Amino acid sequence: MIAAARQGDPVACRELGRRYLHGTDGFPRHQRTALSYLTSPATRSSPEAALILVEGLTLEELLLTGHEATLRQVAVSGNHQAQIRVAAWLLVRHGDSEDARAWLSVCADSGNVVARESLSALQSEASVTIASSLLALHCGANGSDIARLNAIAARKALDSGEPSDAVRCVGSIAALAPLPTHDLAEITLSILDLASAGQLSLGSIPTSWIETCLRCASDRGDPRAHYYLGRAMCSIPSGRLAPRQLTLQPNLRWGSALLLRSADGGLDEAWLHLYCLHAASKSSVANPPLARVFLEKAARRGHRSAQRILGALLLGEAVDMVRTEKAVSWLHLAAESGDSEATGLLETLVVRPDGRDAEACEVLSEIRSRDPLIASRLLLARHFGLTKREATLVDPAMGQRSWGLVVERNPYFVKPGLRAARAVPILSAAARRSLHWAASIYQDAGPPADAADSDVWEKRIKRMNRVIKKHHVEPSLFFANITSDALEIMRGGPRWATSQRARLKSALSFNDHELAGKEAAESGPIKLEISHRRRVRSSSD
Repeated sequence: MIAAARQGDPVACRELGRRYLHGTDGFPRHQRTALSYLTSPATRSSPEAALILVEGLTLEELLLTGHEATLRQVAVSGNHQAQIRVAAWLLVRHGDSEDARAWLSVCADSGNVVARESLSALQSEASVTIASSLLALHCGANGSDIARLNAIAARKALDSGEPSDAVRCVGSIAALAPLPTHDLAEITLSILDLASAGQLSLGSIPTSWIETCLRCASDRGDPRAHYYLGRAMCSIPSGRLAPRQLTLQPNLRWGSALLLRSADGGLDEAWLHLYCLHAASKSSVANPPLARVFLEKAARRGHRSAQRILGALLLGEAVDMVRTEKAVSWLHLAAESGDSEATGLLETLVVRPDGRDAEACEVLSEIRSRDPLIASRLLLARHFGLTKREATLVDPAMGQRSWGLVVERNPYFVKPGLRAARAVPILSAAARRSLHWAASIYQDAGPPADAADSDVWEKRIKRMNRVIKKHHVEPSLFFANITSDALEIMRGGPRWATSQRARLKSALSFNDHELAGKEAAESGPIKLEISHRRRVRSSSD
C-alpha cells in the first residue's frame, strides 16, 4: 500500500491518510504524515479525501492546518457535521450573520436538533452563547476549546483588517475566564495598539482580563507590555486609553519599575515618563538626581522635549564654557526638530541685527573684494550679534561648532564681564552660510595668530578701524551695541535664568500632558522651577 501511494495511487493515498489520521490498523497516529497523503496531487481534488480530513480533524485542527476551504467543500456536498462546523465557525468569527443562519437552516430542515436549538437561541440575540452551546453539544468541546477557536478567530480578524471582530472574540474569551496564553496576550497587545491610537474601542473586554494579559506578556519580557502596564499603574494615559481601562489598581513604584524595564527594552519614550515621575515633588518616587539621569537618556534618544528641558537646565546652571556649549547644543537639536520654546531660548543669547540687510550687503560686497578677512568678520558680527571687540577677537575656524560660534576669552579686555568667552547659536540659514564661509577663509589663510597676544589684538583693531573709516561704514550696521552687563547675562548662568524666568518656566514644562501622570502633571514643572532657583543661589554664592 505504501509503495502504491508513493507511485501516486489515489486509493492507496486515501487509505494511508485515513489510517495515519486515526491511528488504526497497525499504523501510528501521525497527523503530518496523514495530511501529506490526503493533500497529495493524487488526492487533492478527491471528495473522499476531503471527507476523511473533515471527519478525522477537529474544527480547531482544520483551521490551524489551513483547511477551512476543505471544510466548506464538504459542507456544500451535504455533510451535516461539516455544515454545523461551518456555522459554528461563522458564529465565532463574525458573530450573528446571515451566512451562519443559512447553514443552520439547512441543517434544521434536515432534522438536526442542535441546529434548531441554535436558530432559536439566535432569535434571542445570544450569538456568543449559541456558538458555545453549538460547539459543546455537537463537537464535544469544552470551554478551553471554545476559547482557542475564539483566539484563532481574533488572529484572523486582525490579519484581515477587522479589529472590531477581534475585540468581540477576545470579549468572548474573557467571558469564559480561561487563563490567557502567550498568543492571547499578543492579540490583546495588538488590540491595545489600535485602541491607544483611537482606531478602536475595547468594547466588552473587561479591565481585569486586559491587566492579566499584560502581566502575562510582561512576565515573558515583552517591552510593550511593560510600557502599557507601567503607564497605567503610574496613572499615565496610553494615548486614548485611560489608566483605569488597563489596570484595576495603580501602583507608582511597581509602575516605575515596569517603565524602566520598557525603556531598557528599547521604548525610549519611557525615559521621559520616568523623568516626569521622579522630578515631581509630590510623587512618592521623587528623586531629582535620578530624574536628571532619565532626562539625559531621553535626550540622547532624540526626544525633542527632553533635549529642550535638558538644555534649559544646563544653561541656567552654566558657570563655564563647557556647560554652556553643552546646553546650547541640546537646545539647538531641539530647535532643529521644530521646538519653538528651544528656539526662543536660543534667541535670548543673540543680539538680533536691524533690518538693513540690503545696505549691509552692498557695503560688504565692496569690502570683500579688497579685504575678505575683514569682510568675513563684519558678516559674522551682523549675523551673530557680535560687538566690535568680539568681531576682532573671534577665530571662525577654531570657534566654529555645529550649533554656532564660540568667541574665545581675551584677558586683555579691561572689564571682567567682557573677558569671558561666549557661545552664540545659529538662528538662520544665512548665519550658517556666513560661518562656513568665514571658517573656510581663515582655514586657507593658514595657522591663526594668537588673539590673546596684545600686539596681535592691537593690529586687528587698527586694521578693522582703517577698513571701517575707508568705506564709511556705520558701526551699528554690523556691530551689536550692548552693555557689558547685558552681555554677561547673554552668556547664560544664574543671571540669565533670573532674567528669563517666565520663558524658562514655559520651556521646562511639557507640551504633551500624556507624558506625566496625575501627580507629575500637577507638580512636575513647579518642582523643576524650585530646584532651579536653588541652583541659581548656590552658583551666585
